[in-house]
Amino acid sequence: MIVIMGQILLILMGQVFLVIQLPLAILTILILCENIVQIYAQTRVKNKSSFNSFHLFSFIVFDSVTIFIFIYVTGGANNPFSYILLLPVALGSFMLSWRYLITLTIIQIMLYSILHLYQKPLLISSTSPIEAFHFHMLGMWINFSFTVVLIAIFGLLTRRASIEQDKRLQRLREKSLQEEQILSLAIMSASAAHEINTPLSTMAVIIDDLSHSNLSKEQQNDLKILDDALHICKVSIQGLNHKSEQVRQQLKELEHTAPLNRLFKTELKIIIDQWLVYRPQILVSQHWSEGFDSYIHPIDISLGQAISNLLDNSAEASINNQSNCIELTVSLNSDKVVIDIEDYGLGIEESVESSAGYQIQNSNKNNGLGWGLFLSNVTLERLDGSVQLLISKNGGAITQIILPLWSE
Repeated sequence: MIVIMGQILLILMGQVFLVIQLPLAILTILILCENIVQIYAQTRVKNKSSFNSFHLFSFIVFDSVTIFIFIYVTGGANNPFSYILLLPVALGSFMLSWRYLITLTIIQIMLYSILHLYQKPLLISSTSPIEAFHFHMLGMWINFSFTVVLIAIFGLLTRRASIEQDKRLQRLREKSLQEEQILSLAIMSASAAHEINTPLSTMAVIIDDLSHSNLSKEQQNDLKILDDALHICKVSIQGLNHKSEQVRQQLKELEHTAPLNRLFKTELKIIIDQWLVYRPQILVSQHWSEGFDSYIHPIDISLGQAISNLLDNSAEASINNQSNCIELTVSLNSDKVVIDIEDYGLGIEESVESSAGYQIQNSNKNNGLGWGLFLSNVTLERLDGSVQLLISKNGGAITQIILPLWSE
């Protein structure tokens, strides 16, 4: 756009102030073609279309050819702006691979040679050679200043793009490391579930045999507690199998049908009810803002599991502070859904608040591993959401889940 505006300015200057007879029809067509290509390129950028080296090479060659025609019809090699043909090579040295850069260099040499072989002088109002020479010197000064400014601007933009690229690569490396951690956790979890299945079955058989023995009432109560604990473990393992089957079923549905229209409020309440089966001692106070009676957003298994993990963390924090209550506040804003889970625990440390969800933390739960918040945040980031820990007014903590609005 800077080049196009510069060309228009020079045409006006030459036509109005220097009274040079310019081929306005050809120049107008050239500028229109440049604008069409510029609009096309901007559209591709806005649509986040990918650009490879060939695309960049094609755009730079197009710029070179239009500049060549512009210079050829306005004086050829005698035009003081002929050296602006160096600008595409300077840009290519920043952006192109060596093969494309060599090809571009050869093209530029050929174009500049054609300017010398086929001269097309301009008709100017002054017939004095000295005045014409002054015009030429003025044009060379403008050309030098214009080229220096353009190279500085494009060099700065290219350097900024290179820095952004380095930052993206760093984020990708961090993401890759995070995914490796998740994969290792998943492998360890699956392995642990497989390994403890047989010991649990053995313990169940022994407990069943002991329950038929002559035991005291206290011993019978202890066996009942152990049997309940084993039942919870078996239900958890069966839940993993059930969720795996659900994932497979969802994948089959996605292959053949579009996702069903389901109310977000209904889906979330189902998740809370299912979670309360494992936490019957917890009282959940729910607060919903307006708009959820018609808001449609399916909640997949991974998001449901992430919400369950965060509910579990808040419940454990309240229990550790001799409370059995948590509060759930769900609000619908213009561009996001916010779920606040407030506990009545002992609060959080500042170090944990700043790194929550991005590192595996030491767990405050009994025999806890500290994976829940980390895995939940990874799941939410995959959905363009996030999770953060905030300090509550009651002295506890607020786990805030932020989800983008669903658009069908």
